[in-house]
Amino acid sequence: MRYEIISISMKSVVFSVVPVIVAVMSLIAALITYVVVPDISVKGSSFVRQVAMIVTFTLVNTVVFSAFIALTVFVYNLFCSGFGLRGVVVEFNAAEESESPEK
Repeated sequence: MRYEIISISMKSVVFSVVPVIVAVMSLIAALITYVVVPDISVKGSSFVRQVAMIVTFTLVNTVVFSAFIALTVFVYNLFCSGFGLRGVVVEFNAAEESESPEK
């Protein structure tokens, strides 16, 4: 079965798990940047300052990347719905029935 994605709901991107995943990935990047492999300018910082830098980095990255994803969805919808270009085609195969694993 082939399906074409013509439109993506902005609500499904903004109010879903996507910003949470972006925030977690930003937090991991912040921890690597400021704790695991700190820059020379960060090494002498106090604990409170490091936490403030990590929180700021995480929030800014989350907002920027979430806005970029929302812009990408808007442009995708504009091209597919507004200009009539083809959307992404996804093909699904029927699952074969198999024996359920014994517990």
